[in-house]
Amino acid sequence: MGPLAAVMLALLTGGSAPGAGTDPFAEATAILAEAQSYKVRAQAALVLGRRGEPRATPHLIRALDDPSPPVRAVAARALGMIGDPSARKRLEGATRDRDAFVRRSAAAALAALADRPGGAAAVAGAPPLGAGTIQVKPMGDKTHKASVHLREHMRRFVAREVESFRGRAARGFAIDGAIRVLDLTTRGPLVSVTCGVELILSAGSSGAIIVMSTGEATVERRVATFRSGMQTDMEQEALAHAVRGATDELRQHLAANVP
Repeated sequence: MGPLAAVMLALLTGGSAPGAGTDPFAEATAILAEAQSYKVRAQAALVLGRRGEPRATPHLIRALDDPSPPVRAVAARALGMIGDPSARKRLEGATRDRDAFVRRSAAAALAALADRPGGAAAVAGAPPLGAGTIQVKPMGDKTHKASVHLREHMRRFVAREVESFRGRAARGFAIDGAIRVLDLTTRGPLVSVTCGVELILSAGSSGAIIVMSTGEATVERRVATFRSGMQTDMEQEALAHAVRGATDELRQHLAANVP
């Protein structure tokens, strides 16, 4: 187990982190503030939220200014999980964030606070594993380039991939996400289409984010044989590969963390 995983496990279980500092909470807040990888910062925010301690509130509020939209979104969700009313004003500001996913996450956190007028509350756990099957929600588009049909293809690709999750421990969870990269470029003799996606696995009706994953793929054709009508097929092919990579990350996470 790496140092980061040890800190996160210690924070969730209340133990100490072998090889890490004596205070897992301090380690996790430092990771949230200083880690170079946005994925690592997002995971730190998620674990702090799931721990449910109000002392994490100021750290998560600062994370609402993180340069990465996924980190801001997870920080907002984490504040909703903790339920500290002192975060309300900053969450209201986050509902005007330039990123749509951050705005939705902040709105969901505010709704969670409204359900807990008394302030900080215990974190709601994931629903029972038998509570329905995994739900695939409509997909978004952060590039403002993807057609409605391509977003629908993404939803179908995700639904097809998560079929393999069933019978494992994925029941009662939901997946949403967005296309985050969609580019057509020509370099030398090749035309390339690159597609990148992000997926968010959340827990049941609470909407608590469990983990995020990304995938990206490029499909190439020779300029000499490329025709404009081929772009749509190339986008769908690159999208299918990108979705497969992102859902593989989710599959691995569930296999490692959910009994």
